Amino acid sequence: RIIFPFYDTYNQIPFYQSRAFGGTDNKIMEQVRYLSKVGAEKSVFNLDKVSGDIDDIYVFEGPIDACFVKNGVAVAGVSAGDKQDLTDLQRNQLAAFSLTHRIVWVLDNQQKDKTSEDKTQKLLEQGECVFIWPEGIDYKDFNEWAMKRNLNEIPYELIQKHVKCGLIDSFEYKTDLAFITKSDNKSQDFYDGFE
Repeated sequence: RIIFPFYDTYNQIPFYQSRAFGGTDNKIMEQVRYLSKVGAEKSVFNLDKVSGDIDDIYVFEGPIDACFVKNGVAVAGVSAGDKQDLTDLQRNQLAAFSLTHRIVWVLDNQQKDKTSEDKTQKLLEQGECVFIWPEGIDYKDFNEWAMKRNLNEIPYELIQKHVKCGLIDSFEYKTDLAFITKSDNKSQDFYDGFE
């Protein structure tokens, strides 16, 4: 089991999440895959690492994905794809940065995960900014992307180039999704310009 401490801007740990590694092929193991600090309100992971050198904060669901991108933070799950899923503490923590940073949601690959596709649409309809995975990138999430490409970090510029924001972009997102066709080599070509 690995434990992720959620430090705040005061270097305190108001929350932590632990994750089991290994097989989760039975119902009991799946239920205890993630364990959190009992009685604590969820906070934002990696908040203490946010830099003013980058205009965006990238909000991932899970801490592991957030570790591969500068200004990556995590909220330990967004069940319905609704910013209302956040705790009051998380909303306040992110709001404290909203005057100096654009908040961008980075979910799992919408082309590989229907739940992520639905969450993306809902966030866009709420006026949020969301990273849209480029066509042909065949990874489930940033963790898988980094592991399969043997990367310590994925450049945040990749995210910046593929952000859609708000209701108007939600219509474009729906249209784009309807016409996406898979390509076997695009993930290699897409990333090569940043190495």
